[in-house]
Amino acid sequence: MQPHRSIFHLAYMKTLTLDQGKYLAPQYTTYHLPQLLVAVTEYKTPTPTGQWHRHENCMLSYVLYGGNVESRKNQQIERTSGCVNFYHAHEPHQNIYKQFPAKHISVEIGPDFLNKHQLQEGDLAKVSENNQRVGFTFTQILQELLSNNQATAQVEMLLLELISHHLHRKPVGSHPHWLKIVREIIHDRWNEQVSLEEMALQAGVYPSSISKHFRKYFGCTLGHYTRQLKVTKAIERMQCTQESLTEISYYCGFADQSHFIKVFRQITGFNPKNFRRL
Repeated sequence: MQPHRSIFHLAYMKTLTLDQGKYLAPQYTTYHLPQLLVAVTEYKTPTPTGQWHRHENCMLSYVLYGGNVESRKNQQIERTSGCVNFYHAHEPHQNIYKQFPAKHISVEIGPDFLNKHQLQEGDLAKVSENNQRVGFTFTQILQELLSNNQATAQVEMLLLELISHHLHRKPVGSHPHWLKIVREIIHDRWNEQVSLEEMALQAGVYPSSISKHFRKYFGCTLGHYTRQLKVTKAIERMQCTQESLTEISYYCGFADQSHFIKVFRQITGFNPKNFRRL
């Protein structure tokens, strides 16, 4: 008697292999660079999904908006706006889209790029551990590609800076207790102007200790980290409400709309009005 095979197993065995630059999304745009490929994939309306597939190259993918439930061999992941995921080359996975419209920015990384920079796929897997920074790097990459036909060097530099940061940053488990307190304050009171002195008092350290050590653990200054968080909250507001930029800038604690636009462009590469149209 032949052994019984589950529907899941049969579907998994029929995994579709996608060549570089090929995707299941109904609409996608690709930007071919030496040893890299950047893709913007889009599901504008509800579409049947769920085909098991794998990509020729390893890949990092950022959910700009929308959402799906992703299955891999031994796990299931809910991918929502702001999520970043890494895929090994030829790693089977299935995506069932739940929220429309949906749009992703993905970077396929070829073996020549890995060899050139002495990287392993495992090095890239670490990049997906910091969604906030990765997402902003990906929007900056997209902005470079949209505004500059000769963007290869800039895109490669942005990607390498991102990888280098994650390879050399201190793991979260090694953060001192006082730094975890500081991070909690920043995230709990993200739209307030909390002074360095107040943070230091609550964390039980000198203000100079925060200024000196924050970059070592988070890869940027305290001020830049706070601005990134405010922009993240602003993007969430832009995607789920019809509020004006003035209302959003006020809600997110910016001094005024011009300050909001300046910081938003610095962090994402786009001004808020154009970002909302992506």
